[in-house]
Amino acid sequence: MRRKDPRVKPTPHYSLKSIYKLINEGSYLIRINAKISASEDFGWNTEDIIDAIKKLKACNFVRTNCHHRYPETMIDHYIASELNGEDIYTHFYVNRENILIINSFKKNEDIK
Repeated sequence: MRRKDPRVKPTPHYSLKSIYKLINEGSYLIRINAKISASEDFGWNTEDIIDAIKKLKACNFVRTNCHHRYPETMIDHYIASELNGEDIYTHFYVNRENILIINSFKKNEDIK
């Protein structure tokens, strides 16, 4: 088995351009757990979450993995420090209906 080259930065499954396009079209859904954690961790509402997602950059990308229920669906994970003044962790995917699903949005405890 070949090992991954640590010098090669992973790339997201979904381009941020396509994510921004879905948001601008209103084709997104924020899961209730993501809304609750964003509210509890930052006092943020839906508009604040969307604003933060639109500010993500390629350098914030961490990894992609398969959805546990739908293995053909990939989930992209992002961590950003000082995004609208907060250290955030989020992950999302695009479902079969071409809707962005924001599955998680919370405080990233790993950024010091």
